[in-house]
Amino acid sequence: KDPVVMEIEDTLENLQMLVEGRIEVLSIRTNTETYRSIDFIFNEEGKFLFEDANKFIVYPNGYYDYLCGNIFVVAADESTGEFVSLTEEEIEYYMTFMLDDYLFI
Repeated sequence: KDPVVMEIEDTLENLQMLVEGRIEVLSIRTNTETYRSIDFIFNEEGKFLFEDANKFIVYPNGYYDYLCGNIFVVAADESTGEFVSLTEEEIEYYMTFMLDDYLFI
C-alpha cells in the first residue's frame, strides 16, 4: 500500500483500530536535544495474523526483521510519553521513506 497522511486522536482505541489489534511501538529515531522520537506503530501479533510482510526493517548492525499489517509513523514527546504530530518536513520525508520495501533505520 502507498502511505497516506491521516490525523487521528491519540487514544489507545484509535491506535488499535488502525493496526487491527494490539499495538507495538518501535522507536526508529530519537533527537536528544528536542526529546522527540519517531516511532512505528504496528500490530503486535501481525506476523501471526497477516500473511504477507509489509516492510523489512534493516538495523545498522545488519540484522533485519519484518512487519506485517498496517504500520503508521508518529512522533513522540519523550518527556511526556505522548504521541504527537509529525512536522511538515517529517511528513514529507516519511512519505518517501515508507515507499521502500526495505527500511534502513
